[in-house]
Amino acid sequence: MIFDHDAADAARGKNPQLTVFDTGQVLEPQIDHGQPGWVDFDNDESATVFRASAFPSVTEHDTTLVQIEALGGDRFELVLNDRKVFVGGAEDEPLTPESDATVGSLDGTIDEADWISVGHVLDAHEVAYIRSLRVPA
Repeated sequence: MIFDHDAADAARGKNPQLTVFDTGQVLEPQIDHGQPGWVDFDNDESATVFRASAFPSVTEHDTTLVQIEALGGDRFELVLNDRKVFVGGAEDEPLTPESDATVGSLDGTIDEADWISVGHVLDAHEVAYIRSLRVPA
């Protein structure tokens, strides 16, 4: 089933007290106090759909490790800088280093650095760029 944003907007129009979290338009982030650094993303039924964390890398300098844990049977579309890098579910085989995925230009240029593989650790420039992005309200 594809989410119906128009129906959710209509519901919020009829009841302005509803939030985008109430209608399911946006998954609601919940800090996991049992595991510091992890954030659970819950649907409109308060079920956790996936978890994410970001930590300084212990193997690379000036890098951040971003982890995503898929829960349940939902499928995911992972997009980085407007480029789809993964579509599937938790049961799907992960990408391997031999099957690189393009993620677009992180530094404003088009070059071989636009290709990364599983296990890629963001460098300081990539982290700064991602931190500069703002989600529209």
